[in-house]
Amino acid sequence: MEFTRKTGEYMRLQTGKQFYKLVVVAWLTFSLGSVVLALISWHQLSARMDYGRQVTLTRDELHEVNDSLLGLETGERGYVITGDKIFLEPFTTAETNLPAHFENLVALVHNDPPMLESIAKLRADTQAGISSQHEVINLRAKSFDKAVAMVSTGKLKVMMDDLRSQIANLEEILHDRQLATRREIFSRVFHANLATLVAGVFGIGAGLLALWLSYVAVKQKKHEHELTEAKLQAEHSNQEKTVFLANMSHEIRTPMNAILGFSELLQSNLREPKHRQYLQSIRSSAGSLLLLINDILDMSKIEAGVMELRPEPTDLREICDFIRTLFSEPAAKKQLRLECHVAGNLPHAVLIDRIRLRQILVNLVGNAVKFTDKGDIEVRVTWEKQQTSSQVTLVIEIQDTGVGIPQDKLDAIFKPFVQAGAHLEKEKQGTGLGLSIVKRLTEIMGGNVTVASVMEQGSAFHLRFPNVPISTRLPAAEKSSPSEETNFNE
Repeated sequence: MEFTRKTGEYMRLQTGKQFYKLVVVAWLTFSLGSVVLALISWHQLSARMDYGRQVTLTRDELHEVNDSLLGLETGERGYVITGDKIFLEPFTTAETNLPAHFENLVALVHNDPPMLESIAKLRADTQAGISSQHEVINLRAKSFDKAVAMVSTGKLKVMMDDLRSQIANLEEILHDRQLATRREIFSRVFHANLATLVAGVFGIGAGLLALWLSYVAVKQKKHEHELTEAKLQAEHSNQEKTVFLANMSHEIRTPMNAILGFSELLQSNLREPKHRQYLQSIRSSAGSLLLLINDILDMSKIEAGVMELRPEPTDLREICDFIRTLFSEPAAKKQLRLECHVAGNLPHAVLIDRIRLRQILVNLVGNAVKFTDKGDIEVRVTWEKQQTSSQVTLVIEIQDTGVGIPQDKLDAIFKPFVQAGAHLEKEKQGTGLGLSIVKRLTEIMGGNVTVASVMEQGSAFHLRFPNVPISTRLPAAEKSSPSEETNFNE
């Protein structure tokens, strides 16, 4: 009986051990299975999340393409209506950005043949639309009526509507995929085996990571908002500064003109050489101050966008005479040879803003005289024929044998308040606005300015004004002889 009892206890003990082994094995198996299932589930979930991000990025790129199409239309319509090339900036920007957006789209959907085929068709149709818009733009450069006639056919509108329709269809497909992906993600999360400790740790870790990423995203969004607000405030402050400078410069210029006027009247009444010298110093200082004020006022007008051009019949020979008259004396004092050559076959008059062209040349020739100690200064005025006989390309070159400009400063000298820094004593005499005004005025007048220079050998400024109309009238200052026949298309 004792044997039977001990045998029964032994059997129960062995049975218990086997049970514990089975429990341990089952727990290990369950735990390992839970880990494997969790890893598989998280891997699949991660893959679906990556796919969801890919769909989102694809939709974002499609939005960018759609915005670029709007830029194409805006730029093309603005230019057709106004003929002003500044309205082509949205068109140029959109045309430049579109290839990169399509490359991103191709990279995103390269494993999706149907979507890849749709993107390829959209890309080809977009390029065809751009080509048609270029055709309208080229026609507008020649004839407003022809451009309007082409737009009126409705071909461009049909093409752009079709492009937008393609984008809308693709976005609808991507939206459906996004919803399906989200449902699948939620389903996998719901069915994931989070009973195990490892799966729980992974879940908690993922939740904490998501919270941290959300916190970082919110913080980044807030930072971006603050930067945007700061940028807007800075732009507003800059605009207020420009208006303030314009108003102050105008208010100061009025009494300065009075000082110069009364100084000139007073000069004829003074007999003492010492007093006349004092008065000359006052006039010289007032004149220098007035030049600085005028520079600040002009730059303020340009930045505020209120600089207006007043084209009038202009004889470039008269401007050349003006330059000689203005700078002959200061050039002679430095024993410099100042020459201004005008091409013999230049039309007698062109339509251009005479005052602003004089201002550009005064700044450039004035700089040449200031920075040239020996040698010569030469101004050459030539022209180039264009396809239309009623317009020319005006070319003006100012070359000196002065101190030159460092190569690393050739671009910077056209920025406000920037000077070459190689000849500080001479540069202290100005504001650093002259060349900036030259560049901005030249661009406002539809031209461009470039410079080439060699240190201690001199500088050459090249002005080019395309599409300058030939005037059918002589400047007001000129009078032609009744018996003299004038050919304005020479």
